[in-house]
Amino acid sequence: MRKNRSRGQKGELIETAWAFSARYYVNEVYANGRRKTKCEKLADRPEIYRSRIDVQPLFDAVMAPVNGGQEVRVTGQTSLADSFEKHYLPWVEANKAASTAQG
Repeated sequence: MRKNRSRGQKGELIETAWAFSARYYVNEVYANGRRKTKCEKLADRPEIYRSRIDVQPLFDAVMAPVNGGQEVRVTGQTSLADSFEKHYLPWVEANKAASTAQG
């Protein structure tokens, strides 16, 4: 007997004037038989996250547990040092002059 496995889902990356969000279905089903939709804010739109390409790693991090069947917990609680090292410094090195990146 074969086990039914879901194909996974693509989800939807929503872009507004002030933020990026991820929308996807969760495994809960309402009494009327419809699936439940969940929408989570990924990031605000400061200079670091200007386009969909910049937010794609965050979106992939949200969708991986959804497609793996794990519970999704996304929090916006990161330390300033962590955010600086993981997001700002790579952006400066890619988009600014070498003298600015070294400073």
